[in-house]
Formats: sequence, structure tokens, C-alpha cells
Amino acid sequence: MNRSTPGARLPAVTFPLVDGGDATPGTSGGWELLVVYRGQFCPRCKRYLARLDALRDRLSAAGVALLVVSADSLDEAVADRTEHGWRFPLGHSLDVDAMRALGLYITKADPSSANGLPYAEPGVFLTTPDGLLQIVCTSNAASFRPDLEVLVDGVEATIAKGMPIRGLV
Repeated sequence: MNRSTPGARLPAVTFPLVDGGDATPGTSGGWELLVVYRGQFCPRCKRYLARLDALRDRLSAAGVALLVVSADSLDEAVADRTEHGWRFPLGHSLDVDAMRALGLYITKADPSSANGLPYAEPGVFLTTPDGLLQIVCTSNAASFRPDLEVLVDGVEATIAKGMPIRGLV
């Protein structure tokens, strides 16, 4: 299994956005936070993304663009955004090749998922303006992911203090 490595370039993955167009994280020329969630069937994801949406303005003030994606179909992603009112850019249809490229853990389709496809377990990736991985956090379970208050505080400090990429030894 490939693992995303701090200091390396974020693997080139592209996915469609609910609002149209495509996103290729790590290519904007600015700081980016990519959050991968399990999908519409996951209640923990809904709570996590509600907290993330509440922190969106802090990320923006720190100069960080936020992208969120799952393997959900367009219809599932639209339904979730409508129900929960998320304001962040929301991607959908993340395929298994992209999941593997990012080094995510992959689980077979959940019986309650409408699309019947494998899905990615949680992942969080902070990229520098050069598209390098500053922070990498992947999990193999819904119940283990970074605390968002701690994460956003750390992202703000990393940028403000010009902290180096850690974990390179």
C-alpha cells in the first residue's frame, strides 16, 4: 500500500465538484486542506464535517483553501450538502485509483450506500503553496481522526510561524 509522505508532492488526483468543474488538490499555488470522508452512510462523518464547516472561516483567514471529498455519487453528495448546509467545496466520485494514490485505507461497499462502491476511510492532507504535503493523517476507521480544533490551531501556527515539514527522518 502506498502511503503519502510528508515533504513529497501530493499525488495528482482529480475529482468532480458538486458545484461543477473539477478539483486537483495541491495545484492552486496556495495552502490547501483536503479532507476525505467515508460517505453519506457515515453518521460520524456528518458530525465531523459540521464541525469542519464551523471552522471554515478560520481556515480561510489563515489563507487555507478547503476541499472535502468522498466516493459518494453526485446525488448522494448533493443530498448531504442540502441536508447539512455545508458551505465548503464538496467533491464526489473519488475513485479507488485516487484513493490508492493518496494512500488511504479502502473498505468494501457499505450495504447502506446507494452507489455500492468501495469507499475511503478518513484522511486529512495539508499542502503547501508548492503542493508539498505538510501534514498527513490517515485512518482505517471512522472513529479515529484528528480533532478539528487542534488541527486548525496547528495549521494556523504552522503557517504563521513558517514551521518546517515534520516527520522526514
